[in-house]
Amino acid sequence: MEWLIDWWQSRRQVKQRVNDLIDQAAKDGKVLCLPIQIRKGRDFYDTLALILSQVHCSACNAPCCRRNPGDNDTSMLLPEYERLAEKYGRKNFLIKDGKAYLPMPCPFLKNGTCGIYEDRPLICVLYPFQTGATDNTGSAMIALASVCPEARRITRNIYMSSWWIRNQFRLIQ
Repeated sequence: MEWLIDWWQSRRQVKQRVNDLIDQAAKDGKVLCLPIQIRKGRDFYDTLALILSQVHCSACNAPCCRRNPGDNDTSMLLPEYERLAEKYGRKNFLIKDGKAYLPMPCPFLKNGTCGIYEDRPLICVLYPFQTGATDNTGSAMIALASVCPEARRITRNIYMSSWWIRNQFRLIQ
C-alpha cells in the first residue's frame, strides 16, 4: 500500500486521502504507516514514548485483547511470564516449547478493560506499534496497527499536524 501524500494539496484533500488510507489499511489488515522515519537510539525511544502517551486504551473496546492477527496467542518474555504467573496464577498463561504466551482472548480482559493494566506485558504496553513499514526509499517507518481505534485516531492527527506544519513553513519561505 502506498502511503504517499501530496502535502501541498488542500487540508480537505489531505484529510480525505489520509482517511482513505486508514480505511483501506484496516480493510486489508495492513499497518498504518506514519510519516516518521525510525531513527536508532534515544530518538526512537523518545518518539515511541511521545506516541504511546497519546494512546488512551480506556476509550476502546479492546480488539487487541480479543484477537491477534493470525489468531495466535501473544508471546511474552520469560521474565514477564514468571512475574505475572507468580502474581496472577500460572493457569492464565500458556507454555509451549519453552516459550510463554498469553492466550487469546486475553483471560485478563474483564468487561472490556484490562484487569492487569498496570502490570501488563511489554508487548501490550507497546501496542499498537507494529513492524514492517517502509517508505518509497526503503527506510523503516513507524507503523501502528490498523485494527486499533486509537492508532487510527493518532494516525489522522499526526498526518494532519504534519500537513499543517509543512504548509506553515511553506508560507514563511
